[in-house]
Amino acid sequence: MRVEYINPFVETSFQILKEVLGGADVKRGDLYLKSTAMPVMGVAALVGLAGDVEGRVLFDMSFETALNIASKMNGETLTQFDDLAKATISELANLITAQAVTKLHEL
Repeated sequence: MRVEYINPFVETSFQILKEVLGGADVKRGDLYLKSTAMPVMGVAALVGLAGDVEGRVLFDMSFETALNIASKMNGETLTQFDDLAKATISELANLITAQAVTKLHEL
């Protein structure tokens, strides 16, 4: 995997999370490639890409992280990972993917 394909997703994720979390302290951990299967952490959003850029993007996070993000984005405390939380995380994944693909086209 070439780093120029990964960086737009990392940069866009960082920017959008800072925006939607209202200035919360967003930190980026170490990046690494895994060649073996990994279990889902709790919540996964898979976005398919077609056209000039083809592939799949996987967003994976714990239930706690997903609920915290969904709560912030909706301006209310969510206590269950219900349809609203699912839709919110799906929208976040789509938003990040769309902006990252736009950056890929600029390469």
